Amino acid sequence: MQVLVENITKKYQVGEEEITVLDGVNLRIAAGDFLVITGPSGAGKTTFLNLLGTLDEPSAGRILYDGVDAGALHPNQIADFRRDHIGFVFQFYNLIPQLSAQENVMLPLLPNVKQLKFNLEERAAALLAQVGLDGKGEKYPYQLSGGEQQRVAIARALVNTPSLVLADEPTGNLDMEIGEQILRILQEVNRKQGVTVVMVTHNETFASFGTRVVQIFDHKLQKVG
Repeated sequence: MQVLVENITKKYQVGEEEITVLDGVNLRIAAGDFLVITGPSGAGKTTFLNLLGTLDEPSAGRILYDGVDAGALHPNQIADFRRDHIGFVFQFYNLIPQLSAQENVMLPLLPNVKQLKFNLEERAAALLAQVGLDGKGEKYPYQLSGGEQQRVAIARALVNTPSLVLADEPTGNLDMEIGEQILRILQEVNRKQGVTVVMVTHNETFASFGTRVVQIFDHKLQKVG
C-alpha cells in the first residue's frame, strides 16, 4: 500500500491552551517500504502512527491510501477500511488474558467470521507457525514469554492479510536479542509478502532494519534517510 501524507497538522485543546503535536508534516510512503520513525519522547511519533492507522483524525491536511482519502469516508467505512487493510503491533502486546494465543490471533475477524471465505482457525494456526509458535496456540498469554507474546501480536496483526502494518515500539519491552528476532519477523513479512511496514522506535540500532528512516523532531519531519 502506498500512503501519501499531505501537510498534516494535529492539535489538542488542553484547557484553554492549544497544543500542537504535529505541524505541517508531508511524507510519501511507497508500497513495500519498511519505514522507521525515530525521534525523542513526546515528539509526536505515536500520534503520527495513530493518524496513519485511522485511529485519530488530523486537525488539518489529509492522508491518502492508494489514492483513497480516509477523511472523506464515513466512520463505518473507516472502521471497515482499517479492518481490511491495516494491522497493528503495540509495545504492550494488548493480548486478552482470558483468550488463548490462537483465539487472540482470531479476535479481529471474529465479528465477521460468517462472511469469511477461509477457515479462521486454520489461518490463525498457520500464522502462529509463521512467527515460530507452532504448537503453542492453546497457551494463554501468562504462559508465554514477552517475546512470544509479541509474536502472537504480530500474527494477530497479519490475520486480515493487511497491506499496511503499523508497529509502535514493538521491541520496547524486550531485550536486544529478542527484539532483533521480532524485527526479523517484520522484515520477512515486508520482504516476502510485500507488506508496507511503518515502525516507531527510540532505538537507533533497530532503525537499521528499515529501508528508510525519518525523524520527527519539534513537531516536524526533520530528516529523511
